[in-house]
Amino acid sequence: ASPAPPSPMPRRQRGVPDGGEDSPLATFKTMLDRVHDHISLPRFIVDIIDTPEFQRLRGLKQIGNTHYLYPGATHTRFEHSIGVAHLAATMARKLQLNQPALGIRDRDILCVMAAGLCHDLGHGPFSHLFENVMKRAFRARGIDRKWRHEAMSIKLVRQIMSRADLGFYGLNEDDVEFIILCIDGLPPEAPWP
Repeated sequence: ASPAPPSPMPRRQRGVPDGGEDSPLATFKTMLDRVHDHISLPRFIVDIIDTPEFQRLRGLKQIGNTHYLYPGATHTRFEHSIGVAHLAATMARKLQLNQPALGIRDRDILCVMAAGLCHDLGHGPFSHLFENVMKRAFRARGIDRKWRHEAMSIKLVRQIMSRADLGFYGLNEDDVEFIILCIDGLPPEAPWP
C-alpha cells in the first residue's frame, strides 16, 4: 500500500499538541476563533459540529437577551462551545503531560473535548431564561420536574452517538458514558466509577 498523500490542512502552530497522525487527536480541521485564534479540531469533533443538533447552536445567544440592550453582543452557544472544547482539551493535555501517573490517554482527552463541545447542546432560546420558563410551565401544569439544560444536552449527545460509528474514531460505549459523566458530573456522595 502506498502512503497516504499529505494532508492539505496546515499543522497546528500552538495549543494542544495533536499526538501524531495515528492519534484520535490528529488535526482534521483548523478553525479561526475570535478568542483563541486558531483551534485544531480532530475528526470526531468536526463530525459532531456538523450535526443538526450542534448546528442549531449558531442561532442561540450565549448571553441571553443582552443583545437587545447591546446589539454588538453576538456571542453564540456555537462559538462558546467550540472554545470550551478547545480549553477542555488544553486542560486535559496539560494533565496528561504533567501528571503521567494518571494514565490519561489521547482518547480520554478526545472525550473531555467532546464533553466540552456538547455541554450546552440542551440550551433553548434565550439561554438560561428558557430554563426558568420551562420550570414555570411545569409548575403551572402540576408537573414535579425541573428543567436542566444538562439533562437535555445528554439526551442530544445520546442521539448523536446513536448515529455515530464509534469504532471509526477508536471509541466505544464506555467512552460515550465518560462524555456524559463529564457533562453531568457525579453527585457529591457518589464514588468515582
